Amino acid sequence: MDLSDAYANAAHIPDGDAFPARWEQEAAAFRAAHAPDTIRTGEGDRDWLHLYRPPGEPHGLAAIVHGGYWMACSPNDFSHLAAGARARGWAVAMPAYPLCPEAGIGQIVQAVARAVDVAANLIPGLIALTGHSAGGQIVARLLCPDVPLACRARLARAVPISPLSDLLPLRHTAMNATLRLSIPEAVAESPLFHPRPAVPVTVWVGESERPAFRDQSLWLSRAWDAPLTVEPGRHHFDVIAGLSDPGHPLTRAVVGVTALAPQADPCQSPARACGDGVAAGAMPHRSRDASRPVLYAGTFRGLAATGPDPRIGSEPMNAPINSETNARPATYRFHQGDRVLPFAAAEYEARLAGLRALMAEAGVEVALLTSMHGIAYYSGFLYCSFGRPYGLVVTPTESVTISAGIDAAQPWRRCHGDNLTYTDWARDNFWRAVAQVGGTGKAVGIEGDHLTLLQSQKLQAFLSPSRTEDIAPAAMRQRMHKSPAEIELIRAGANVADVGGYAIREAVRAGAREIDVAIAGRDAMELEIARRFPDAEYRDTWVWFQSGINTDGAHNPVTARELQVGDILSLNCFPMISGYYTALERTMFVREVDPASLAIWEANVAAHEYGMSLLKPGASCAEVTHRINAFLDERGLLQYRTFGYGHSFGVLSHYYGREAGLELREDIDTVLEPGMVISMEPMLTIPEGQPGAGGYREHDILVITEDGAEDITHYPYGPQFNVVG
Repeated sequence: MDLSDAYANAAHIPDGDAFPARWEQEAAAFRAAHAPDTIRTGEGDRDWLHLYRPPGEPHGLAAIVHGGYWMACSPNDFSHLAAGARARGWAVAMPAYPLCPEAGIGQIVQAVARAVDVAANLIPGLIALTGHSAGGQIVARLLCPDVPLACRARLARAVPISPLSDLLPLRHTAMNATLRLSIPEAVAESPLFHPRPAVPVTVWVGESERPAFRDQSLWLSRAWDAPLTVEPGRHHFDVIAGLSDPGHPLTRAVVGVTALAPQADPCQSPARACGDGVAAGAMPHRSRDASRPVLYAGTFRGLAATGPDPRIGSEPMNAPINSETNARPATYRFHQGDRVLPFAAAEYEARLAGLRALMAEAGVEVALLTSMHGIAYYSGFLYCSFGRPYGLVVTPTESVTISAGIDAAQPWRRCHGDNLTYTDWARDNFWRAVAQVGGTGKAVGIEGDHLTLLQSQKLQAFLSPSRTEDIAPAAMRQRMHKSPAEIELIRAGANVADVGGYAIREAVRAGAREIDVAIAGRDAMELEIARRFPDAEYRDTWVWFQSGINTDGAHNPVTARELQVGDILSLNCFPMISGYYTALERTMFVREVDPASLAIWEANVAAHEYGMSLLKPGASCAEVTHRINAFLDERGLLQYRTFGYGHSFGVLSHYYGREAGLELREDIDTVLEPGMVISMEPMLTIPEGQPGAGGYREHDILVITEDGAEDITHYPYGPQFNVVG
């Protein structure tokens, strides 16, 4: 997979090779007329900047960072670009910086940050940043709080021009022999994977630029919720020309005067309007009028789409039927309403970066995720199949959910990235949609534990892959390590489960039916989820509440059995929040507990507490399991154990998403690491007819920390609290 041509510019611009000489000539003429101060910013040969002072007191400082793929050029090549801001009364700093391969991109960002701080010490007032191409990446990174910048409080605005916001694709270009980008550095230095900064940002790109640069600009605009300006007729080499003109909209955008008029969404049809005469310009992706659907043909790629992309073949939703063939479109895009996701865009981009790294290591060009958990983890969209296939197609540059027309625009509103709808007019339009996005003849990553034999045959027929690779195990390992945002959501789920537990405790009484008690717990949890997450979708939360003999299996369904005094009970609360599963499970008794049952209950509680004490970084799942086995064996109870002692949490449920690599079983050698989330849930089942008959189960959720584990379940366990009714 070589993306070198995708990021080549000169070969695709008329007379492209002549631009560097033209820039050099214009830059020299500007320096001759307006001699800059040359100021050292560090010890290296390229640690310096040119400072152009305006006549009179400066209004502030504008820093312009040159491009050149971090491998070429200097401020001497672009001096004339200071003309616009200088003429408007701003001092202009143009920093040089060390180049690759002598310096890494992270070191370059740090060098430019030092240079901006040096200039800021010389010029008072507000600071505006702009940069082109690689310089756009540098400027965007300066906005990220992990980059040391002493003058950060003075930043007023930033305008990344054609920015390289995601560096991972560059690892698949010939340039990487010089850039030497590793996956960790590419992720760390990609602005796309950092949170939206507090500083106002406008992303600027030329309408005639290479698709890769239009994509990179669109990604940053969407990730940071920043306005995107598409300058008509401009390509990569002349999109910066406006900086030399004090009256140009680009200059005015940098120094704080109103920029170009707002545009319609750049992914729309040729008119680029929503039906009300909106002029060409910029529009943040979250501010569409929810009352007006955006229906357009073409592909997610290309900010100036002029109709259906020949690779895609999509049609508008209301495309006419061909009277001769009775043909209807196989796919279309139906995007309306505001997008609402459980996590920020940066969270999903970080997950996709991890997936793309896995793809690169496996030599996979296209990943097709078809499971509920796979699609939800990387996009946020949790589908309702009802017999229809769904997918997420991930390439080095795109992520597109594939959904059925019956769902209308809901998948788009609930997914990160693009969404393509397939129709029911012909069988296998799902696979046509997958082929349209991912192409054919490529190495395809699949989820081998989900793709059926029938669907595998269709994949071969429609995609003609050069080979297929099962990426499910690697994707599962990625899901096993939870981000801080995931842990916070799981923590909230554990709190909701506690609410359900207390509601069940209040509902237990002799004569009540299992179903009545279960409803009380479920309703309490759903109301609590709605209170905590008012913008979420509510589905799948459930309770298994069991009594008497029905407690012998952990997953036994609820019945209408009436509770009796002395009954053993099993409380099982399962709140679901945006596909994320949590659980609370407790043994209870109605009013009284007999001595034999009490002894077994207390033994299982002791095993539970012992097991929780073993959960810490460095312990293996098998090791923990063997030690609990020994604990129960010493008490003559091991033969009553029916399954493992715990499992992972995350995007999973009783019908999707099991992370089998993180389970407390003898045959799992996974070593616990910080960021993993796992339960401790020993269960003993004593057969009917023996003293203490029934199923005993306790369940807490623990987050593995740097030096131990945090129990995020708070509903009490044991006889002192759970003899109720």
